[in-house]
Amino acid sequence: MSKKDVIYIDVEDDITDIIKKTTDSKGQIVALVLPKHSAVLKSVVNMKLLKKASDESKKNLVLITAQKDLYQLAGGVGLHMADSLNSRPAIPSVDAPSIDESAIEAEVVVDTQQAVGELQSDAQSEAKEETGSSTESTAEPKITVVDHSINGHDKVAQPAAKDRAKKIAAVKKPKKLKIPNFKSFRNRMFFGGSALVGLIVLWFIGYVILPSASVAIQAQTIAVETDLDFEIKVGNNATDLEKQILAANKQTLKKNITQKFEATGEKDIGQAATGVITITNSCFNPGSLPSGTEFESNSGLLFYSTEEVTIPDAVPSGGSCSGQETTADVNVEAAEGGDQYNLAPTGYSITGYSSVDLSGFGGQMSGGTSEIVKIVRQADINQAADKILDRSHATQQTELRAKFNQGQFVFDETFKVVNGSPTASPAIGEEVTEGVVTIQFTYSMLAVNLEMFEKMLENHQLDSLDESELSILDTGLDKAEVSLAKRINENRARINIITDGFAGPDFDEAALADEIAGQRFSEAVETLKAKSGVRSVDVNLSPFWVFSVPNDASKITISVEVEENNLQ
Repeated sequence: MSKKDVIYIDVEDDITDIIKKTTDSKGQIVALVLPKHSAVLKSVVNMKLLKKASDESKKNLVLITAQKDLYQLAGGVGLHMADSLNSRPAIPSVDAPSIDESAIEAEVVVDTQQAVGELQSDAQSEAKEETGSSTESTAEPKITVVDHSINGHDKVAQPAAKDRAKKIAAVKKPKKLKIPNFKSFRNRMFFGGSALVGLIVLWFIGYVILPSASVAIQAQTIAVETDLDFEIKVGNNATDLEKQILAANKQTLKKNITQKFEATGEKDIGQAATGVITITNSCFNPGSLPSGTEFESNSGLLFYSTEEVTIPDAVPSGGSCSGQETTADVNVEAAEGGDQYNLAPTGYSITGYSSVDLSGFGGQMSGGTSEIVKIVRQADINQAADKILDRSHATQQTELRAKFNQGQFVFDETFKVVNGSPTASPAIGEEVTEGVVTIQFTYSMLAVNLEMFEKMLENHQLDSLDESELSILDTGLDKAEVSLAKRINENRARINIITDGFAGPDFDEAALADEIAGQRFSEAVETLKAKSGVRSVDVNLSPFWVFSVPNDASKITISVEVEENNLQ
């Protein structure tokens, strides 16, 4: 037998219900928590009945209430009381005079053996005595006092009870009949009927339509440690839960990212110097040299022929090249502008020919002028491209994630960036002070169906449990550590997940709602607490005047809460 039991009393409970709950209790100490404005124990008879029942069942009874008007009655019968469950119980002291319960509870009954005339004469005699007439006093009507006290104590009726008996037994003289006002009667009937209908409607709304209940159940759980490697791959039919493979959805995004740069190259766009070079053929028969043939001065400056030139064949002497040489003149122009090309007469080598075969000698070069401008160099493009590649792609990752549906689990770890080759505008060598480099990036990311992911995780956790009666209440996916184990290719990857799930009893919320429908508050709490795996129950009834769970189960909301730190 438990040492202590707390019982909550409902407003609708009568003294019989309270006594039954007290005697049926399994505890030696029984604390009765009374509702506010409870009237059932304001009767000293009910208080004595409760005291007697607790003594016979050997229960130490404590009344928990803040109603001060019950303290006098409880102290009179010797019951312990306390303001709350946390207060120390004590038997209240009785300061006022003792209460005579028989006088309070006595009922006055007229003797049915006495004739109606005798009652009338008695009433008339009493009336005469009150008006001072000298008529003889008649016999007092026979009065029976019914005693409701316990064990037959206090059987003497008080004078107040006799006075009430006389007033009840007295028969008043008949009054003169009045003609009823039927119009007033109809109005009263109409307004009375309307008021009755209104009360019925208000009662129906207040006790049938409005009542609702919300129940929060805290489940008793155990932790399930999870460390799982699984595969995701793009394909509609790729899911295989037994092989721990999930079909993946791939989203891609293309973005052009630009970076400005300043041109650092230099180019002289001044006038190019011109002149004439004489070609000497010592021992060669070239035929002709095309326009654009390159001539390099001894100082390394380049000139190009502006016309095709025919070179006479050399005349060998005795099969050797020591014979007569031939020459030909050709107009040339400097490779670029600049006054540095205004060269004095000097020798030139001809690109593609040995100096033994062909050689050149130029006269005075003139007309070259200088004008330096900025041009694009390859180094300028490379430097701008490096700045683009060093940028963060977090914005693009967020934009790509938004392309997935709400019912999908997105793996940020699969975010992949592929960049193209940089392009510059303007191109290398073009005259410009600043330019722009552009690189096109392709972003991709993988996601799986959230429901299938939860199912695979739940199956894995169930396989690790020894108890088959438990079910997974929380897979722990929302707080899992997810990492990319291996990227097989752009469409396949191995994923690792580490988390703690929670297992516990499987509650059918709809069945629980049907079970507690129509029960009183305390009954509903006791019913739910009796379920296996329930740690605590919180029942809230609305509106405030409702003390029972609605009969309609659809108005009952039940939620199961998982306490993550509850490791059993």
